[in-house]
Amino acid sequence: NARLRGTSELDLRLTLDGLSGGVQNLSAARTSLTAEASHGSLQSSVRLTGALRADLDAASFNLGQIAGTLALDPGSSGQALKLPLSGSIHAEASARVIDADLETRLDSSLIRLRSRYDPTRSDDTIALRLSADQLDFDRASGLLSPVATAFQTPARRTEPSATVASAPGKLTAEHALSKPFGANWSADIAIDQLKADWLRAAAVTLSVQGSQDRIRIPALELSMHGGNVTGRAEFDRSSRRFTFSTQARSIDSTALLDTLGYPRRLEATASWRADLNGLLNDAPITDSLQGDVSITLTEGRLHGVDLIRVARDTAQRLRATRGARNPAAGSDEQAGAEPGSTEFRRMAASVAIRDGKAISRDLLIETPVLRAGGTATLDLRQQSIEAALRVGLAGGSSDPLLAALARLSVPVQLQGPLAKPQWRLDTPALLSPATRR
Repeated sequence: NARLRGTSELDLRLTLDGLSGGVQNLSAARTSLTAEASHGSLQSSVRLTGALRADLDAASFNLGQIAGTLALDPGSSGQALKLPLSGSIHAEASARVIDADLETRLDSSLIRLRSRYDPTRSDDTIALRLSADQLDFDRASGLLSPVATAFQTPARRTEPSATVASAPGKLTAEHALSKPFGANWSADIAIDQLKADWLRAAAVTLSVQGSQDRIRIPALELSMHGGNVTGRAEFDRSSRRFTFSTQARSIDSTALLDTLGYPRRLEATASWRADLNGLLNDAPITDSLQGDVSITLTEGRLHGVDLIRVARDTAQRLRATRGARNPAAGSDEQAGAEPGSTEFRRMAASVAIRDGKAISRDLLIETPVLRAGGTATLDLRQQSIEAALRVGLAGGSSDPLLAALARLSVPVQLQGPLAKPQWRLDTPALLSPATRR
């Protein structure tokens, strides 16, 4: 029996049946291990059985063919979880190393956990390797969040100590503990298929490092929507501030917008680079989000405005206006009643995110016929857009109406909600002063 007391409480009971062998080849036909722990309002227990082989001279043992359960009870804050366990545990007292290789199922996910604890390291790190064939993060977090909440509740503080007894009421040894167990940890995670809110990803790999002050993700890589994403992140526990840097290549923007729940305003292959930071608190993340993003879209379609039709209508309107002595009053602006769409070869922008708005001053759209450049402001809170573009010919055109615009730049404004923006053309800006008079 072993007992640990402190901010957490742990009781261990180890039973060996069918002992055989000698000092170097000790074995037990059946080994039972029971561990019960409490931290805050969380009560947890592990019950395992298996076959033991030990070498007492080398102070090592292997517990294989493990079968058992892990129970997590958050108390009144949620439903208790009971997870099956299988695998093996290896320990070497001479090297002061404990390895565990375990499998369980959470919901429909097969999860494998490999842990390694080496207390001789100066950072006292527990190293973990976690892999899963598939993981629905939303369902998993719904099951585990009451457990995490219970774990974070204040625990009863007592003087840390450990007690080991060979049998109740007999030989007993007690030792004061001055160093917390596993204050730092690191984890390498691999998930074949991941579903999380809007994210649908495959071949997910990431490294995570945790301490009392912060959580770091020095490396992240995944495949989603036909492309590849890499990145890194850091979260400060005290300030609640996060930083996040990411790069993406060849992402299907239509599939991405579908999973985000946005209308299909844009169809293209997207690549981007982003450096962002903000606060994770009760306020919407758009209130604190800031950073810089550069994005390039290729071989796509922009819904909401047909730039070629705008240019042709402008040329036709100019031709009619120049032939009229008195242009009709109120005809200075033209709005798009049926926006249509624009096929483009390339769209690019550098975006600065500040105070709930994403602003670009170098928006560029290139089509086989036209080239448009200008500025755009996206209101992240209101989900609205305002853009001012100047549209001109990218090269020669066999269309006589478009050829008439060879030396002109057509001003186009796009504004309104992202779900249905409207375009507007300022014709007077194209007319000569004499014509305006």
